[in-house]
Amino acid sequence: MKRVPKVIWVLVGLNGALLSMYALLFPPYTGFDEPQHVDMVLHVVRGETWPWPGPGELPLSRGVGASSNPVYFGPLGRHPFTNDPLPNRPRATIGELDRLPKPRVSNYPNQMVQHPPAYYGLAALVLKAWPGSVDDMPYDEIVGVLRLLSILLMTPLPLLVWAAVKLLAAPTTAVAAAAFSLGIPGLTRVGANVQNDDLLILATSALLIALARVVTGDLSRRTAVFVGLFTALALFTKGFALVLPVVVLAAYAVHRRAGLRPLTWALGVGGVLGAPWYVMNIVRFGTIQPEGLGPAADAAFRGPATPNVHHTLIGYLERAPDLLVRRFWGAIGTPDRPSLPLWLAWSLTIAVALLITLAIVARRGGRGRLSVLLMPFPLMLVIVVAGSLHWWRFNGGLPGVQGRYLYPGILGLLAVVAMGLTTLLRSRRALAPLLAIGTAFVLQAWALVVILRNYWVPGHDVVLGAKGIIHWSPWPPAVTALPFVAVVVLTPWALVLCARGAFARSAPVIHGDLLTSDA
Repeated sequence: MKRVPKVIWVLVGLNGALLSMYALLFPPYTGFDEPQHVDMVLHVVRGETWPWPGPGELPLSRGVGASSNPVYFGPLGRHPFTNDPLPNRPRATIGELDRLPKPRVSNYPNQMVQHPPAYYGLAALVLKAWPGSVDDMPYDEIVGVLRLLSILLMTPLPLLVWAAVKLLAAPTTAVAAAAFSLGIPGLTRVGANVQNDDLLILATSALLIALARVVTGDLSRRTAVFVGLFTALALFTKGFALVLPVVVLAAYAVHRRAGLRPLTWALGVGGVLGAPWYVMNIVRFGTIQPEGLGPAADAAFRGPATPNVHHTLIGYLERAPDLLVRRFWGAIGTPDRPSLPLWLAWSLTIAVALLITLAIVARRGGRGRLSVLLMPFPLMLVIVVAGSLHWWRFNGGLPGVQGRYLYPGILGLLAVVAMGLTTLLRSRRALAPLLAIGTAFVLQAWALVVILRNYWVPGHDVVLGAKGIIHWSPWPPAVTALPFVAVVVLTPWALVLCARGAFARSAPVIHGDLLTSDA
């Protein structure tokens, strides 16, 4: 990799600061399915997951149930966090909580057994490496450490986006794409929580960098092996990665017959290392992706079948798109509200669709390359629609309409959107990074105001809100303050660097699909 521009490192730092700030703005267990993910890691730490449990076979541990029920099933999210009795210090350790009587709430088994073990194994290693015994750690510190892992996995996203786009486009476009990666509050929220989506996003992004090399002519065995390794890592993280072999096939198909040998290496390595999990599922459960709750708990959770005339395709289209769009851009509530306004989410969606269309139309000779980068996003969207449509027809529920399920394909989406923006700006394309970071700043500031007003300072009592954030934090006050200070420092720095590039004398020039610099 050639020298990384300073602006990219500043964007990486700002992304890490935003992620760290979001991790402190939500008390432990207020992330999506966070208690279950934390519990799964603890089971791995204790050696209770070999052989890997089947659906319904792994109960939620008492310690996680006792510490998460007041938050996950309680009133948090319906009114300010500072209105609740603040947790005592020192917090109870997970070992102490495990010895409590079985909690009366949340008697479901841990459904995360449906996922492959890569994330949980990695998280268990991190937790074991943390000083002290896991059983002697306060429950909020365990959540905090695992959130630090998520932050570590997600912080390099701007760098990964830049690394992929610079192979296909001018430096201006690559910087704009990297800046756009900071502009999705829902993505920042997910990146600051304990969940396996973050490792899948990292693995898929790394894979797309390798595939960007492939579509630009790198048919070496070395790159093919890396393609296989990243594919395998994604497959061993979450079932949504099952679409990725199709993307790999499409990347090598750009080169027709010349791509057959490296394709064999890529799919061979990916298949040998990534397929055994799904073969095991077929052998053990008769399906490639089982439901994690098990038949009894799943029936209780999903509810009975209630098909009626309202559960039609038209009814689905009236509800599901709004829900998906809102959750994709602004899933900052617990679980859904508050969020960014629906009109704003739809405006952003329409703008993205128009920029993607413009990019594809303008690059007649490079549509195959752009399609490869973009492909994971629509393929994962197909999975979301198919799964949620099934449950809609079953009983009118929409449990699978989650915007976060699309985030693993975010790199390709941002890349093509940035190309569309530079195409739209034409001779003023040097403004693209400034427009991108400006958009990200507005959206993140909007989300931050929504979070603070609803959860921490609804009565404009900033002091009470600050005390509440410090008290809920698992870290000392000085450490808790660091991300907030870093965001304040790095945001104007990023804006200045992007503005400096916007008004530089030389600007990149578009030549067909590939973008090069005047210099």
